[in-house]
Amino acid sequence: MISRKRAIGGVLAAVTAAGLGAGIAQAIPAGAAAAAAPKYVVVTCKRHVAHKPPRLVSRPAGWTIFCSDPGADRHTFLDNMAWTTWTSHLASGYGFLEENQKPVRVVATLWGSAAVNGHPDYRTYTKITLMFPAKRPTVYKEVNGKRIATHPQTQTIVSRSAT
Repeated sequence: MISRKRAIGGVLAAVTAAGLGAGIAQAIPAGAAAAAAPKYVVVTCKRHVAHKPPRLVSRPAGWTIFCSDPGADRHTFLDNMAWTTWTSHLASGYGFLEENQKPVRVVATLWGSAAVNGHPDYRTYTKITLMFPAKRPTVYKEVNGKRIATHPQTQTIVSRSAT
């Protein structure tokens, strides 16, 4: 029969070993995963000063959509964003799409992935789908040589560059 002291000592040793093992197991994969896993960001230029480079930001409250693309409209941006998801697969949130100082409520989903030039530890989303639950902004399309105003419920924008 095992004495009470020995039983308590054995339980304490097992609990301590399990705790240390779990701590070590958590510390090693977390460190290795952190080193291996890239950070997902957007390249922002909202309120961007011409002589400063764009910033890499996670979960921005606002930014010009794909501002690094040639010809990007710097008067169209997301603002007052609240992000509900921000992962390597997608980011989603809600806020406002502002176009020429006319805010429209929006639900945004960022997806796709590309390396950020000059930043090997970072990746950026390459596509954004905008969903308009209420008022819809005007989107102009070329149809048979004529410019036609449309008001789509969703709109997907694809970036042409990573930075």
